[in-house]
This record gives sequence, C-alpha cells and structure tokens, in this order.
Amino acid sequence: MADLPHTNAAMPIPPRFRWLKRLSLAGVVVVVLVVSLRLWWGWYEERKLEAVVNAIAARGEPIRFGDMKWPAVPDADNAAYYYRQALAQWPKVNGQLICETKWYEHPRTLPDPIRDNTAYLKQCSAAFELLAKAAAAPGCDWHYQLSHPAMDILLPGLADMRQLTDVALDAAGRAHLLGNDHLTLQIINDCWDLAAEVDGPPRSLIGALVGSSIRAGSVYRCLQPLTPTLRIGGHDPTAASPSQVRLLITHLLDERRVRTDFIGAVIGERWMDYDTAQWAIGNSRRFMALTTNSVSAPSQLTSASWPDRALLWCYRPVLVADTRSLVGGLGRLLGAARRAGTWPAYEQQVESAWWQATPRLRTRIIHPLSMIVLAPIDFAMRTWFQDVTLSRMAATALAIRLYQLDHGHRPVSLDRLVPSYLPAVPRDAMAAGDKPLGYLPQGVVPRWPSVSTATPQLRAQLTGRRFAVLYSVGRDGHDDGGQCFYEYNGTIGTWTAPENSGDAVYLLDPQP
Repeated sequence: MADLPHTNAAMPIPPRFRWLKRLSLAGVVVVVLVVSLRLWWGWYEERKLEAVVNAIAARGEPIRFGDMKWPAVPDADNAAYYYRQALAQWPKVNGQLICETKWYEHPRTLPDPIRDNTAYLKQCSAAFELLAKAAAAPGCDWHYQLSHPAMDILLPGLADMRQLTDVALDAAGRAHLLGNDHLTLQIINDCWDLAAEVDGPPRSLIGALVGSSIRAGSVYRCLQPLTPTLRIGGHDPTAASPSQVRLLITHLLDERRVRTDFIGAVIGERWMDYDTAQWAIGNSRRFMALTTNSVSAPSQLTSASWPDRALLWCYRPVLVADTRSLVGGLGRLLGAARRAGTWPAYEQQVESAWWQATPRLRTRIIHPLSMIVLAPIDFAMRTWFQDVTLSRMAATALAIRLYQLDHGHRPVSLDRLVPSYLPAVPRDAMAAGDKPLGYLPQGVVPRWPSVSTATPQLRAQLTGRRFAVLYSVGRDGHDDGGQCFYEYNGTIGTWTAPENSGDAVYLLDPQP
C-alpha cells in the first residue's frame, strides 16, 4: 500500500498572513499612539483650564461652585424681605394687580378698571412705606438655593420684582394725574433702588437685564411723560420738592451702581457657565441637552450608553478647551466693560473676538458651549450702554425742567445747566469719543416711517409738528441731527428708529 502523506508536516505561512500579522501589529501600535495622544491632549487641556481658573480664584472672584458664598442678611436689614411684603400687600382690583393701564395714553386703549384713583392710592400707602423701607435697607438677599448644575438655580424673585415695578409705576402715574408729584417722584426713586436689588446673590445676566428693564420702564412709563408738566417747589405739599428732583438726578447719574451691577452679573454668569460646562462635559446626554436646549431640567437626565460615553471621551479635550475659551472670553468682556466708557470703545476692544463673526461649521465644532453664551452677551452689554445713555438723558431733562421753572424758559444750551443743576454736561455713551448729548430746544420735526399703519387723519394731524428733544446718536453711532420717527399710534419712541437709523430721542414736550 502506498505511503499516505504526513499530515503533521510544517506548512509554510502564506505571504498574505504575514502581511495580516504586520497590519494587525501596526493597527495596535496606531491605537496605542492615538489613545496616548488623546490622554496627553486631555491632560494638557485640563492643566491649561486649571491655570485659568486658579488665576480667577486668586483675584478673589468666584469661579468654582464652592466659591459662591455670601453672609446671611436678617429680615430687618433685608430689602428683599420688604419688597416681597410690599407685593403681598399691594391692593388688588377684582382679584388682580393693576399694572398695564398705560395711564399716559390719551385716549386709553383699554378701559381703566380703577374708578377712584384717590381711594386706590390710599390703599397702596402701606406698600409705599414698605418700598421706602426696602430702599433704606443695608442688604439684600433673595435666599436663592444653590444647586448643581448652576443653570438649574431658580430665580423666582425676578418675576415678582417685575410685577412689583409694574404696579408701582402705574401708581406713580396715577399720582401724577391727581397732581401729587411728590408721591410720584418718591415712588420712582424707590423703583430706581429696586432695580439695583432685583437679583442675587448670586447675580446673573438675566437679573441684570431685568434691572435694566425696570430702569427703562421708570423712564419710559413715568419720567419722560411727566417731566414736561412736573410741578416742583412752592408751598403745595403735593408738588415735588427740588431736593427730591436733585436726589433723582443723583440716582440717574450714579453709574457706579449700574456698572457694578453689570460687572457683577458677568462674574456671576461666568461662575454659572463654568459650573454648568463642567457638569455637561461629563455626560453626552447632558451635553446634547445643553447645546440643543432640548429639555427643561437637564439635571434629571439619566446616564448615557457606552457608545455615547466613548464618543464624548474622544471629544472631551475639545470641550475642555472650549470651556477655557468660554471663561477667557467672559474675562475679556469683563475687561472691556471695566475700561470702556462708550459703546464704540467697547466694540473696538472686542471686535476681533471669534464670537463676533458669523458662526461657521468649524466654530460650531470647536466652540459648542461658548458660542451659546458669548454672542448674546454683546446684546446685554449694548443694553447696558443704552441704559446709561437713557439715564443721562432723563437726568438732563429733569435739570432742564428745574431751569425752566426758575427762569421761565429752557436753557439755550446744556452748558447753562452747569454747575447749578448738573455737575457737568452728560456725554453720549453710544457715541465715539467725548461727544455730549444732543439738545434741540427749537425742536425737531419727526418723520413717518416708510411703512406705517397710522390713519391718514393721524398723519395729517401730526405731520410738520416740532418737538424739543434731547438725543443720542443711537445704535448706529451716526449723528442724524436728532432725526426721529413716529410710531404707528403717533407716539415718538426712543430706540424705535426703523432699520437701525435715526437718533434716539428724549422728548422735552408732551407726547403727541
């Protein structure tokens, strides 16, 4: 029988298997190198972020979650306690607070639910006393409960204070209609204090914007409509006293408080954003919820699956680097806010920042967190400078009213107000350089926008009328000589010029 082939003999390894082994080994080496590079990259970014955070902490500014601490304020010294009491004691009509009647509109667009203003203001006297106590209180603590992440912190005081301001300013307008300008200015002064205490600690950007809306409301809803007919001095106890008017002018020109509010808000926002970013980059579902705003309570999200965790592990260095960009960007905004005295100066300091450009795909990939925060802050900063400008115009208008009552006519220039009525001629915070506010005592003729729903009768009635104004160059930074525009109902708004053109005006005559 023929011999069978020996089956255990060594078989040569085909060349393709040798290459497969080499490729497998090379793949393992590449994976090890990539993982090592990822670990080094993550360590490097964490170190750079830690250095930035330590530098902020060394300046005494809160950045880590545990840094946000403040002393307790007893109720007797707590403005927030008195504000809440004032809102609780404010009289209601048919079970509702009255705050949207627009007393300055003639004729009223809605029927007034209050038939007797005198009786209504008498019912408000206890609330007025609480507002005055709050303004004199040395501290303010809304007893916010800190939670992790910081974005979940509830700020219920903001809604309450907006409502309190609305009812207070409505009452101030009713007092003016009754001829009690002493009470009117008392309420406005108290509301100006309320705007500074509306938030915190911790302070937040949304709180600063609410305070800004309170200050703007005090001007738009009360000061601007009533200043042309404000009664000051004399022996009538219902007339505003010169000391009241001068105190309000001081409040309006005290920009240190407004600046401190906004800077404190940006510092508080940085604290919140850093804590939230640290929380989000540890979980892919949290990160997606934060960047897409897809849930109302991200802290309630469950843990992610392992593929999600693997992807986030690879992407984490980018997020850590972006967190550093976020913290550094807010620091840059803080520096610009501290140094800049005008909106153009602020814009010049941040004009080359990456978040100023139109977002591109690359930006969305490497700055997914900071892109959400930094771009909208520019709006808040512009609001701040508009706030400052509006306050300066309101203070100047009150000084012009004092001069008018003392001399029988308005001053021919704002220089006549210095130093008896104003310490210096206020500057325009929306204009480049050291430009003073514009003043047109001879008046300006408003224009109708190209698209308007005003009736032909209203247009015929108002076309060609002149109004004395103070003015700022407005958002576009261009001096248009006080050019302003009518709104659809015939009123003249301050920041309502169409297509971002025209100037921001402050009427010295009654609204048409």
